[in-house]
Amino acid sequence: MPGKKGFTLIELLVVIAIIALLLSILIPSLRSAKEQAQGIVCVANLHSLGLTWVLYAEDNDGKLVGSYQGTRDMGLKLFPWACTMNTQNPPESEWEKPVWMDRKKQDIMDGWLWPYIKTLGTYKCLGDRSAHLRSYSISNSMSGTDHHARVCGTPAARKMSRIKNPSQRFVFAEENDYRFQIRGSYVVVVRGDYWWDFIPNWHTGKGNFAFADGHSEARKWRDRRTHEKAENQTLNDLMEDNPDLKWIQLAFNATGTFLEE
Repeated sequence: MPGKKGFTLIELLVVIAIIALLLSILIPSLRSAKEQAQGIVCVANLHSLGLTWVLYAEDNDGKLVGSYQGTRDMGLKLFPWACTMNTQNPPESEWEKPVWMDRKKQDIMDGWLWPYIKTLGTYKCLGDRSAHLRSYSISNSMSGTDHHARVCGTPAARKMSRIKNPSQRFVFAEENDYRFQIRGSYVVVVRGDYWWDFIPNWHTGKGNFAFADGHSEARKWRDRRTHEKAENQTLNDLMEDNPDLKWIQLAFNATGTFLEE
């Protein structure tokens, strides 16, 4: 009876090498597809938040919800869209402990947009692997604080009627502030060559935004320095002649005007 022929060691090694080669080709494609899917969900989240933001203004005589994430009863009558009164910068090692997770959930539920959109998942991008429960901030030019308006160099609009070209002015931006549970408005200095706040690196060189007319979109970053800022998570970067910075300065300026220096 003839003996059964099995694989030789060389044949087995060749098969393993082919499988490894196929995996090396497929894994980056799968990773890219996953990031693209996460980006689509993120844009959908921003679309929902943007429409909610518009609904709030319509229900409040055109007044904009406050972009600064302070306490619900601020005294400034800015009525923050989300709060930080429960999470006053806990140690990073404790961010994922149940007590702090509960407080971060409460921060969202204490915000003035919660009655309109009561789904916690909408407030966080799937690409955000941090312990934050929110991945988004509202532009300070959309009913932010006067203090930050002076830093930005443009007044904060308090009513929808003050926004110039709503389809070109962003409301929500992604933010990845590793220092604490994102507790401020999104700051852009509208004149000069400095890019101030953090930007994430969740969508292979793109940033997602929701605009004042209710639409949302992904913005492809064009400048190498923008990609480096997202990758390294740096704050207050000098970027002369950066087209991405020029775009975000224009898209940030809700009223289209400037404060005197």
